[in-house]
Amino acid sequence: MGQCPPPYLEDLNFNITTGGLPQSFMVDVIRPGVVYVAFGAEQREDAEPQLLTLGFKLTPLTFLQTPRGGNGMLVYSKFVIQGFKLSENPKNFSGYIVIGNLE
Repeated sequence: MGQCPPPYLEDLNFNITTGGLPQSFMVDVIRPGVVYVAFGAEQREDAEPQLLTLGFKLTPLTFLQTPRGGNGMLVYSKFVIQGFKLSENPKNFSGYIVIGNLE
């Protein structure tokens, strides 16, 4: 696993989640582009099916939750031209992390 944030994502914004409270997100898209979504690797079995259904693909990108380590985060991506709803995953403590040119 890489550093936090890894160089390939460092110019992008990460949404903030409190963890411990499942929540959904409405992702509004202002212009077409790639959106990344990350979650803790230990939650893959529960979280991956939802992302695949939305058309996300697993990338080879990974990073650690904190600069000192923490959980490894898997990163999925999707080219988007319109908004979408990212439902909560009740078994995922930190929820999804949306990464992109967030405004």
